[in-house]
Amino acid sequence: MKKNLSFFFDKMHYLLLHGAGIAFTFTIENERTMSKWLIISLLFVNVIALSGQVEVFPGDANANGRVDQYDIPYIGYAYGQVGPSRIMQEEVTLAGVPQDWAASFPSGPNFAHADGNGDGVVGLLDFITWSNQFGMEMPPVTPVSLPEVNPASALSVVWNNGEVVAPLTSNESVSIPLHFSIPEGQPVNGLAFRLRYRPSHFQMAQFDAAGNWLTSDGDGIFLQHTAPGIVDVGMTRFGNNPVDGGGAGGVMNLVIITDMVGLLEAAPDTLISWVVLEQLLVVDNTFTPVAVATDSVAVKLYRPGNTTPVEEAAGQALSFQLFPNPSLGDCQLVTSVPFNWIQVVDPLGRVVLQQEVKDVFDFRLPSGQWPPGIYSVRIRNETGDRGSALLVQR
Repeated sequence: MKKNLSFFFDKMHYLLLHGAGIAFTFTIENERTMSKWLIISLLFVNVIALSGQVEVFPGDANANGRVDQYDIPYIGYAYGQVGPSRIMQEEVTLAGVPQDWAASFPSGPNFAHADGNGDGVVGLLDFITWSNQFGMEMPPVTPVSLPEVNPASALSVVWNNGEVVAPLTSNESVSIPLHFSIPEGQPVNGLAFRLRYRPSHFQMAQFDAAGNWLTSDGDGIFLQHTAPGIVDVGMTRFGNNPVDGGGAGGVMNLVIITDMVGLLEAAPDTLISWVVLEQLLVVDNTFTPVAVATDSVAVKLYRPGNTTPVEEAAGQALSFQLFPNPSLGDCQLVTSVPFNWIQVVDPLGRVVLQQEVKDVFDFRLPSGQWPPGIYSVRIRNETGDRGSALLVQR
Protein backbone atom coordinates (compact mmCIF):
# COMPACT_ATOMS: atom_id res chain seq x y z
CA MET A 1 0.00 0.00 0.00
CA LYS A 2 2.82 2.38 0.81
CA LYS A 3 4.40 1.77 -2.60
CA ASN A 4 1.16 2.59 -4.43
CA LEU A 5 0.57 5.63 -2.26
CA SER A 6 4.09 6.87 -2.91
CA PHE A 7 3.55 6.60 -6.68
CA PHE A 8 0.18 8.36 -6.45
CA PHE A 9 1.47 11.20 -4.34
CA ASP A 10 4.49 11.67 -6.57
CA LYS A 11 2.23 11.90 -9.63
CA MET A 12 -0.23 14.21 -7.88
CA HIS A 13 2.61 16.42 -6.71
CA TYR A 14 3.77 16.64 -10.35
CA LEU A 15 0.30 17.66 -11.50
CA LEU A 16 0.01 20.28 -8.82
CA LEU A 17 3.48 21.62 -9.36
CA HIS A 18 3.43 21.65 -13.17
CA GLY A 19 -0.28 22.02 -13.92
CA ALA A 20 -1.24 24.55 -11.26
CA GLY A 21 2.10 26.02 -10.29
CA ILE A 22 1.77 25.15 -6.55
CA ALA A 23 2.61 22.32 -4.15
CA PHE A 24 1.82 21.54 -0.53
CA THR A 25 2.66 18.95 2.19
CA PHE A 26 0.19 16.77 4.02
CA THR A 27 -0.10 13.99 6.65
CA ILE A 28 -2.49 11.00 6.69
CA GLU A 29 -3.94 9.69 9.97
CA ASN A 30 -5.45 6.45 8.70
CA GLU A 31 -6.67 4.70 5.55
CA ARG A 32 -10.29 5.95 5.86
CA THR A 33 -9.16 9.53 6.19
CA MET A 34 -6.76 8.93 3.35
CA SER A 35 -9.54 7.71 1.05
CA LYS A 36 -11.66 10.81 1.66
CA TRP A 37 -8.63 13.00 1.18
CA LEU A 38 -7.79 11.32 -2.12
CA ILE A 39 -11.27 12.01 -3.55
CA ILE A 40 -11.20 15.64 -2.45
CA SER A 41 -7.64 16.06 -3.72
CA LEU A 42 -8.44 14.62 -7.15
CA LEU A 43 -11.35 17.03 -7.54
CA PHE A 44 -9.10 19.86 -6.40
CA VAL A 45 -6.39 18.94 -8.92
CA ASN A 46 -8.90 18.68 -11.78
CA VAL A 47 -10.45 22.06 -10.99
CA ILE A 48 -7.03 23.75 -10.82
CA ALA A 49 -5.78 22.10 -14.02
CA LEU A 50 -8.91 22.82 -16.05
CA SER A 51 -9.05 26.42 -14.90
CA GLY A 52 -5.69 27.04 -16.60
CA GLN A 53 -6.52 25.31 -19.88
CA VAL A 54 -7.71 26.64 -23.21
CA GLU A 55 -8.99 24.46 -26.06
CA VAL A 56 -6.48 24.59 -28.93
CA PHE A 57 -6.81 23.18 -32.46
CA PRO A 58 -3.25 23.07 -33.88
CA GLY A 59 -2.77 25.53 -36.73
CA ASP A 60 -6.01 27.41 -35.99
CA ALA A 61 -4.31 30.50 -34.59
CA ASN A 62 -7.38 32.73 -34.84
CA ALA A 63 -9.48 30.10 -33.00
CA ASN A 64 -12.38 30.14 -35.47
CA GLY A 65 -12.45 26.35 -35.95
CA ARG A 66 -10.72 26.18 -39.34
CA VAL A 67 -7.06 26.19 -40.41
CA ASP A 68 -6.64 28.53 -43.37
CA GLN A 69 -4.72 31.54 -44.67
CA TYR A 70 -6.33 33.85 -42.10
CA ASP A 71 -4.30 32.18 -39.33
CA ILE A 72 -1.00 33.42 -40.79
CA PRO A 73 -1.26 37.04 -39.49
CA TYR A 74 -1.96 35.64 -36.00
CA ILE A 75 1.03 33.28 -35.94
CA GLY A 76 3.19 36.12 -37.24
CA TYR A 77 1.95 38.60 -34.63
CA ALA A 78 2.80 36.18 -31.78
CA TYR A 79 6.13 35.18 -33.34
CA GLY A 80 8.86 34.85 -30.71
CA GLN A 81 6.44 34.77 -27.75
CA VAL A 82 6.98 32.16 -25.04
CA GLY A 83 4.41 30.46 -22.81
CA PRO A 84 3.59 27.15 -21.13
CA SER A 85 3.92 24.17 -23.45
CA ARG A 86 1.08 21.72 -23.90
CA ILE A 87 1.12 18.56 -21.77
CA MET A 88 1.52 15.87 -24.40
CA GLN A 89 0.40 12.32 -23.55
CA GLU A 90 0.27 9.16 -25.64
CA GLU A 91 -3.49 8.85 -25.32
CA VAL A 92 -4.05 12.52 -26.16
CA THR A 93 -4.40 13.85 -29.70
CA LEU A 94 -2.03 16.31 -31.37
CA ALA A 95 -3.71 19.15 -29.46
CA GLY A 96 -2.40 17.81 -26.14
CA VAL A 97 -3.47 19.52 -22.92
CA PRO A 98 -3.02 23.27 -23.49
CA GLN A 99 -2.81 26.04 -20.92
CA ASP A 100 -3.49 29.76 -21.09
CA TRP A 101 -0.60 32.05 -21.91
CA ALA A 102 -0.17 35.38 -20.19
CA ALA A 103 -0.84 37.36 -23.39
CA SER A 104 -3.68 37.47 -25.93
CA PHE A 105 -4.22 38.97 -29.37
CA PRO A 106 -5.81 42.41 -29.52
CA SER A 107 -8.80 40.74 -31.21
CA GLY A 108 -9.32 38.32 -28.32
CA PRO A 109 -7.83 34.81 -28.75
CA ASN A 110 -5.08 33.69 -26.39
CA PHE A 111 -1.52 33.40 -27.72
CA ALA A 112 -1.69 29.66 -26.95
CA HIS A 113 -3.63 29.23 -30.21
CA ALA A 114 -0.60 30.42 -32.21
CA ASP A 115 1.61 27.72 -30.66
CA GLY A 116 0.64 25.14 -33.24
CA ASN A 117 3.09 22.41 -32.25
CA GLY A 118 2.67 22.99 -28.50
CA ASP A 119 6.36 23.45 -27.63
CA GLY A 120 5.81 26.70 -25.72
CA VAL A 121 7.41 28.96 -28.33
CA VAL A 122 5.77 30.59 -31.37
CA GLY A 123 8.24 30.17 -34.23
CA LEU A 124 8.80 28.75 -37.70
CA LEU A 125 7.74 25.25 -36.62
CA ASP A 126 4.23 26.57 -36.02
CA PHE A 127 4.00 27.62 -39.67
CA ILE A 128 4.89 24.02 -40.58
CA THR A 129 2.08 22.79 -38.32
CA TRP A 130 -0.25 25.22 -40.08
CA SER A 131 0.80 23.85 -43.48
CA ASN A 132 0.22 20.25 -42.39
CA GLN A 133 -3.18 21.08 -40.90
CA PHE A 134 -4.42 23.38 -43.68
CA GLY A 135 -8.11 22.90 -44.44
CA MET A 136 -8.84 20.92 -41.26
CA GLU A 137 -11.84 21.94 -39.20
CA MET A 138 -12.98 21.58 -35.59
CA PRO A 139 -16.67 22.60 -35.49
CA PRO A 140 -18.24 24.94 -34.82
CA VAL A 141 -16.55 27.05 -37.50
CA THR A 142 -16.95 30.82 -37.22
CA PRO A 143 -16.56 32.61 -40.59
CA VAL A 144 -13.82 35.23 -40.74
CA SER A 145 -15.30 38.71 -40.49
CA LEU A 146 -14.29 40.76 -43.53
CA PRO A 147 -14.75 44.55 -43.52
CA GLU A 148 -17.28 46.27 -45.75
CA VAL A 149 -15.45 47.99 -48.60
CA ASN A 150 -16.39 50.92 -50.79
CA PRO A 151 -15.42 49.95 -54.37
CA ALA A 152 -14.31 53.56 -54.92
CA SER A 153 -11.97 53.45 -51.91
CA ALA A 154 -8.49 54.95 -52.26
CA LEU A 155 -7.20 51.75 -50.65
CA SER A 156 -7.33 49.14 -53.38
CA VAL A 157 -5.73 46.22 -55.19
CA VAL A 158 -4.22 47.09 -58.59
CA TRP A 159 -3.45 44.45 -61.23
CA ASN A 160 -0.86 44.91 -64.00
CA ASN A 161 -0.20 48.54 -63.02
CA GLY A 162 -3.72 49.38 -64.18
CA GLU A 163 -2.98 48.36 -67.79
CA VAL A 164 -4.83 45.88 -70.00
CA VAL A 165 -3.12 42.50 -70.37
CA ALA A 166 -2.14 41.86 -74.00
CA PRO A 167 -4.11 39.04 -75.72
CA LEU A 168 -2.52 35.59 -75.50
CA THR A 169 -2.77 32.35 -77.43
CA SER A 170 -1.55 28.77 -76.96
CA ASN A 171 1.69 28.22 -74.98
CA GLU A 172 2.21 31.94 -74.44
CA SER A 173 2.93 33.25 -70.97
CA VAL A 174 2.29 36.37 -68.99
CA SER A 175 3.40 37.72 -65.61
CA ILE A 176 0.81 40.01 -64.03
CA PRO A 177 2.05 42.13 -61.10
CA LEU A 178 -0.20 42.73 -58.10
CA HIS A 179 0.04 45.94 -56.08
CA PHE A 180 -1.61 47.01 -52.83
CA SER A 181 -2.39 50.71 -53.09
CA ILE A 182 -2.45 51.73 -49.42
CA PRO A 183 -1.38 55.29 -48.50
CA GLU A 184 1.41 56.16 -46.08
CA GLY A 185 0.24 56.54 -42.52
CA GLN A 186 -1.77 53.32 -42.63
CA PRO A 187 0.06 50.54 -40.74
CA VAL A 188 -0.18 46.99 -42.09
CA ASN A 189 0.88 43.99 -40.00
CA GLY A 190 -0.58 41.11 -42.02
CA LEU A 191 -3.01 40.07 -44.73
CA ALA A 192 -4.68 37.07 -46.29
CA PHE A 193 -6.67 36.50 -49.48
CA ARG A 194 -7.73 34.00 -52.12
CA LEU A 195 -6.96 33.98 -55.86
CA ARG A 196 -9.33 32.18 -58.22
CA TYR A 197 -8.76 31.30 -61.88
CA ARG A 198 -9.97 28.78 -64.47
CA PRO A 199 -7.51 25.85 -64.39
CA SER A 200 -8.81 24.57 -67.75
CA HIS A 201 -7.43 27.73 -69.42
CA PHE A 202 -3.83 27.45 -68.17
CA GLN A 203 -1.20 24.74 -68.22
CA MET A 204 0.58 26.57 -65.40
CA ALA A 205 -0.65 29.11 -62.85
CA GLN A 206 1.67 30.26 -60.06
CA PHE A 207 1.54 33.16 -57.64
CA ASP A 208 5.02 34.40 -56.71
CA ALA A 209 5.05 36.60 -53.61
CA ALA A 210 8.85 36.90 -53.42
CA GLY A 211 9.82 40.52 -53.01
CA ASN A 212 6.45 41.62 -51.64
CA TRP A 213 6.58 44.83 -49.62
CA LEU A 214 5.38 43.25 -46.38
CA THR A 215 8.20 40.70 -45.96
CA SER A 216 10.98 41.84 -48.30
CA ASP A 217 13.14 43.10 -45.39
CA GLY A 218 13.33 39.57 -43.99
CA ASP A 219 11.25 40.42 -40.93
CA GLY A 220 8.17 38.51 -42.04
CA ILE A 221 6.96 35.49 -43.97
CA PHE A 222 4.48 34.58 -46.70
CA LEU A 223 2.87 31.19 -47.25
CA GLN A 224 0.34 29.82 -49.69
CA HIS A 225 -1.74 26.72 -50.27
CA THR A 226 -2.70 25.76 -53.80
CA ALA A 227 -5.44 23.64 -55.31
CA PRO A 228 -6.72 23.53 -58.91
CA GLY A 229 -8.13 26.97 -59.62
CA ILE A 230 -7.35 28.34 -56.14
CA VAL A 231 -4.36 29.94 -54.42
CA ASP A 232 -4.80 30.85 -50.74
CA VAL A 233 -2.18 33.34 -49.58
CA GLY A 234 -1.15 34.63 -46.16
CA MET A 235 1.52 37.26 -45.40
CA THR A 236 2.63 38.59 -42.05
CA ARG A 237 5.20 40.60 -40.19
CA PHE A 238 7.05 38.99 -37.29
CA GLY A 239 5.60 40.43 -34.09
CA ASN A 240 3.84 43.75 -33.62
CA ASN A 241 5.98 45.33 -36.29
CA PRO A 242 3.86 46.94 -39.02
CA VAL A 243 5.02 48.49 -42.28
CA ASP A 244 3.76 51.88 -43.37
CA GLY A 245 1.45 51.89 -46.37
CA GLY A 246 1.30 49.43 -49.24
CA GLY A 247 3.47 48.16 -52.06
CA ALA A 248 4.14 45.22 -54.39
CA GLY A 249 2.17 42.12 -53.42
CA GLY A 250 3.54 39.60 -55.89
CA VAL A 251 3.11 38.36 -59.45
CA MET A 252 0.62 35.97 -61.03
CA ASN A 253 2.45 33.85 -63.63
CA LEU A 254 0.31 32.14 -66.25
CA VAL A 255 1.05 29.89 -69.23
CA ILE A 256 -1.81 29.33 -71.68
CA ILE A 257 -2.87 25.78 -72.54
CA THR A 258 -1.57 24.16 -75.71
CA ASP A 259 -4.89 22.93 -77.09
CA MET A 260 -6.76 26.09 -78.07
CA VAL A 261 -8.97 24.00 -80.39
CA GLY A 262 -10.54 22.28 -77.40
CA LEU A 263 -11.11 25.64 -75.74
CA LEU A 264 -12.26 27.60 -78.81
CA GLU A 265 -13.76 25.35 -81.49
CA ALA A 266 -14.12 28.08 -84.11
CA ALA A 267 -11.29 30.18 -85.48
CA PRO A 268 -10.70 33.00 -85.18
CA ASP A 269 -12.30 33.38 -81.72
CA THR A 270 -11.60 34.83 -78.29
CA LEU A 271 -12.70 34.51 -74.69
CA ILE A 272 -12.00 36.34 -71.43
CA SER A 273 -10.47 34.42 -68.54
CA TRP A 274 -10.56 36.15 -65.16
CA VAL A 275 -8.10 36.03 -62.29
CA VAL A 276 -10.06 37.10 -59.21
CA LEU A 277 -8.67 38.33 -55.90
CA GLU A 278 -11.31 37.88 -53.21
CA GLN A 279 -11.92 37.45 -49.47
CA LEU A 280 -9.19 39.96 -48.66
CA LEU A 281 -8.38 40.67 -45.02
CA VAL A 282 -5.76 43.30 -44.18
CA VAL A 283 -5.02 44.02 -40.50
CA ASP A 284 -3.01 46.71 -38.74
CA ASN A 285 -0.91 46.21 -35.60
CA THR A 286 -4.02 46.24 -33.37
CA PHE A 287 -5.71 43.61 -35.57
CA THR A 288 -8.22 46.17 -36.74
CA PRO A 289 -9.33 45.24 -40.29
CA VAL A 290 -8.30 47.71 -43.00
CA ALA A 291 -10.89 48.06 -45.75
CA VAL A 292 -9.14 47.54 -49.10
CA ALA A 293 -11.12 47.24 -52.35
CA THR A 294 -10.37 44.07 -54.32
CA ASP A 295 -10.19 43.70 -58.08
CA SER A 296 -9.97 41.17 -60.90
CA VAL A 297 -7.84 41.08 -64.01
CA ALA A 298 -9.01 39.96 -67.44
CA VAL A 299 -6.79 37.72 -69.58
CA LYS A 300 -7.98 37.64 -73.19
CA LEU A 301 -7.31 34.32 -74.92
CA TYR A 302 -7.56 33.96 -78.67
CA ARG A 303 -7.30 31.29 -81.30
CA PRO A 304 -5.89 32.72 -84.54
CA GLY A 305 -7.91 32.20 -87.68
CA ASN A 306 -6.66 31.23 -91.13
CA THR A 307 -9.04 33.38 -93.13
CA THR A 308 -6.44 34.48 -95.72
CA PRO A 309 -2.97 33.34 -96.78
CA VAL A 310 -1.62 36.71 -95.62
CA GLU A 311 -2.92 36.23 -92.08
CA GLU A 312 -1.62 32.67 -91.99
CA ALA A 313 1.83 33.82 -93.12
CA ALA A 314 1.79 36.58 -90.53
CA GLY A 315 1.14 34.06 -87.77
CA GLN A 316 4.02 31.89 -88.97
CA ALA A 317 6.31 34.90 -89.33
CA LEU A 318 5.98 35.74 -85.64
CA SER A 319 6.74 32.28 -84.30
CA PHE A 320 10.12 31.70 -82.67
CA GLN A 321 12.06 29.15 -80.69
CA LEU A 322 14.07 29.41 -77.47
CA PHE A 323 16.82 26.91 -76.81
CA PRO A 324 17.77 25.55 -74.47
CA ASN A 325 14.48 25.92 -72.60
CA PRO A 326 14.61 25.35 -69.64
CA SER A 327 17.93 27.15 -69.55
CA LEU A 328 20.80 26.88 -67.08
CA GLY A 329 22.74 29.67 -68.79
CA ASP A 330 22.27 32.00 -71.73
CA CYS A 331 19.51 31.23 -74.22
CA GLN A 332 19.26 31.65 -78.00
CA LEU A 333 16.12 32.99 -79.69
CA VAL A 334 15.72 32.02 -83.35
CA THR A 335 12.99 32.84 -85.90
CA SER A 336 12.57 32.23 -89.63
CA VAL A 337 11.71 35.86 -90.44
CA PRO A 338 13.26 39.07 -89.12
CA PHE A 339 11.98 40.98 -86.09
CA ASN A 340 12.83 44.46 -84.84
CA TRP A 341 11.90 44.57 -81.13
CA ILE A 342 12.32 42.29 -78.13
CA GLN A 343 11.22 42.47 -74.51
CA VAL A 344 11.76 40.16 -71.52
CA VAL A 345 9.77 40.46 -68.28
CA ASP A 346 10.88 38.70 -65.07
CA PRO A 347 8.61 36.74 -62.62
CA LEU A 348 8.00 39.96 -60.65
CA GLY A 349 6.68 41.79 -63.71
CA ARG A 350 9.80 43.90 -64.18
CA VAL A 351 11.28 44.52 -67.61
CA VAL A 352 14.80 43.06 -67.55
CA LEU A 353 15.48 43.52 -71.25
CA GLN A 354 13.88 45.70 -73.91
CA GLN A 355 15.67 46.53 -77.13
CA GLU A 356 14.99 47.67 -80.65
CA VAL A 357 16.93 45.71 -83.26
CA LYS A 358 17.17 45.93 -87.02
CA ASP A 359 15.62 42.97 -88.82
CA VAL A 360 17.48 40.21 -86.98
CA PHE A 361 16.77 36.49 -87.19
CA ASP A 362 18.29 35.47 -83.88
CA PHE A 363 19.10 36.99 -80.51
CA ARG A 364 21.16 35.82 -77.54
CA LEU A 365 19.37 36.29 -74.21
CA PRO A 366 21.71 36.78 -71.18
CA SER A 367 19.52 34.51 -69.06
CA GLY A 368 22.59 33.16 -67.28
CA GLN A 369 22.65 36.46 -65.37
CA TRP A 370 19.00 36.30 -64.29
CA PRO A 371 17.59 34.72 -61.11
CA PRO A 372 15.65 31.45 -61.53
CA GLY A 373 12.01 31.75 -62.56
CA ILE A 374 9.59 31.93 -65.47
CA TYR A 375 10.27 34.84 -67.84
CA SER A 376 7.99 36.22 -70.54
CA VAL A 377 9.78 36.76 -73.87
CA ARG A 378 8.06 38.79 -76.59
CA ILE A 379 9.21 39.86 -80.07
CA ARG A 380 7.62 42.19 -82.62
CA ASN A 381 7.78 43.09 -86.30
CA GLU A 382 5.53 44.95 -88.72
CA THR A 383 2.91 42.19 -88.74
CA GLY A 384 2.41 42.01 -84.98
CA ASP A 385 4.03 40.37 -81.96
CA ARG A 386 4.44 36.95 -80.35
CA GLY A 387 5.39 35.79 -76.87
CA SER A 388 6.58 32.67 -75.13
CA ALA A 389 7.79 31.49 -71.73
CA LEU A 390 11.42 30.90 -70.76
CA LEU A 391 12.20 28.85 -67.66
CA VAL A 392 15.53 29.85 -66.09
CA GLN A 393 17.03 27.30 -63.71
CA ARG A 394 20.18 26.99 -61.62
